[in-house]
Amino acid sequence: MEGRLKKIGNEYKLYAQDDSCIATTHESPYKKLSLKNCEAIANGYDLDEVVEDIVKTIVPNDRGEDIWYGTSMAVGKLCFQKALEILGDKKFSESNLRIGCSSLLNLEKEEGELSEVFTEKQYRHIDNYIQSLQQTEWDVEIEMICPHPEDTYVCGIQYGCDEDGCNHPNQIPYLDSDSCLILKRK
Repeated sequence: MEGRLKKIGNEYKLYAQDDSCIATTHESPYKKLSLKNCEAIANGYDLDEVVEDIVKTIVPNDRGEDIWYGTSMAVGKLCFQKALEILGDKKFSESNLRIGCSSLLNLEKEEGELSEVFTEKQYRHIDNYIQSLQQTEWDVEIEMICPHPEDTYVCGIQYGCDEDGCNHPNQIPYLDSDSCLILKRK
């Protein structure tokens, strides 16, 4: 099932294709969303998974309790390199800043405003422009599961399901351990 994840303030909401809200990270009558899952979609990565992958590449699993011995410097270096790689495209271009500044210079003063370096209206304009550069919506898919995974024989015969996947027409949302919908980026 497809949807659109939107960040509104410090809350995430999931909307169906008909623009109806179906889930949120805050308490509500809707289904629940995991804040961690939503942040991973917004950031484009899950920090826990990134660190786990880096540690696995440096330290084999057969070292047991001794996992960090002698490798903390290497892990730190790789984590820093990965952070630079992830954040490398999160910069504002000169063009973005020129547009922001030129639109600020064209902003008219309202009657009675003080002639400070920046007026309150100009600060609001700058904040609004910066926010406009931030992505606040993502196309997502809700993880779905067969409604009766324990009965693969019946499901397989009736709906053509096999080890490669379930083709059951009435799949249900797959929930995490906290009963939150599991989302992935499209």
